Amino acid sequence: MRLVEEVWRQGWQVRYWLAPLEQTCEELRRAGFLIERLVEPRPLPEAESVDPVRYERVTQQPRGFLALRAVPDPRRLPVS
Repeated sequence: MRLVEEVWRQGWQVRYWLAPLEQTCEELRRAGFLIERLVEPRPLPEAESVDPVRYERVTQQPRGFLALRAVPDPRRLPVS
């Protein structure tokens, strides 16, 4: 896993971690979570009219961001 800190356009300071998907999923599992949903964010169709060239590029060559929704694994919850 590698921490990346960058300054994007308009001065946005961004911090994110790069790790293999398998490692990320395994760490969630070991921590007692299940992946409920995995989404690869893509631009909305309306974005094409704002910047057609960039829209085409990011729809054909995804940038590698994933959004995960993890929930506690009910099989591992303590019984009351």
